Amino acid sequence: MPLWRPFRLACAAAHVFGALLRVWFVFPWCGPSKQRTQIANWSRATLDIFGLRTEMSIQPSGGGDACLMVANHVSWLDVFAIWSQTDTTFVAKSEVGRWPVIGSLAQRLGVIFIDRSKRSDALSVSREIASCLRQGRSVCIFPEGTSTHGREVQRFQSALFQSAVEANVAIQPIAIRYFRETGALSTEAAFTGEMSLVQSMWQLACAKSIIVDIDYLAPIASTGLGRRDLASEARAAIERRLREPAPVWPQAANVLELTDDLFAEVPSFDPAVH
Repeated sequence: MPLWRPFRLACAAAHVFGALLRVWFVFPWCGPSKQRTQIANWSRATLDIFGLRTEMSIQPSGGGDACLMVANHVSWLDVFAIWSQTDTTFVAKSEVGRWPVIGSLAQRLGVIFIDRSKRSDALSVSREIASCLRQGRSVCIFPEGTSTHGREVQRFQSALFQSAVEANVAIQPIAIRYFRETGALSTEAAFTGEMSLVQSMWQLACAKSIIVDIDYLAPIASTGLGRRDLASEARAAIERRLREPAPVWPQAANVLELTDDLFAEVPSFDPAVH
């Protein structure tokens, strides 16, 4: 067995432990801007440990209003791929909050948890999301309610789209795909079925270089539309993108560079410019 496989896992464990220490002892003394920067840099390092690099056909832009980000779901790495580029608050299933170590970290990073087994929980979470949006904080959801291999998009659950209607903000569809260097779709990152987090991490540790392609598609205005219409339009946009061939990435962008400046400014995302 190649030594780099367990080495990756050891690095990942040390990385998570270091993040916990930072959240416990450094975050309380940092302002929101510095906290966002540290989250972005930590997310980039997480991807780097597992040999992933991010490519974006449409880049996030600086400045602008909050939006409800809506993405298809392939892996637990989706969160870090988006966090590495965009300032947002995530909504996750309640089970994540009970994961050892990771759950504690997610709670301290402000992740909003939803119990999908309780219909009433969707209403309260939607109101919490709307409150965040009104305060100018973007929120990202995975409305499939499950993860796939990235070849298709499951039906979108529309309940949380009501938050965008109430806050009168745009929907920002995000298409996420994982590729091998050859351009073929990669399934190594997929976190599906009964796979445990440890199994997923081992699968990633055994994989060669993976490219995570993030496409920020045309925003959808929520004005005049209901939550079901918004969910349908967002799903259709993402599904169209997933059917398209792999993009051609410039070689110069193939290297993921980690910044040494933990306190560099991370721009927010403006859906209005797209």
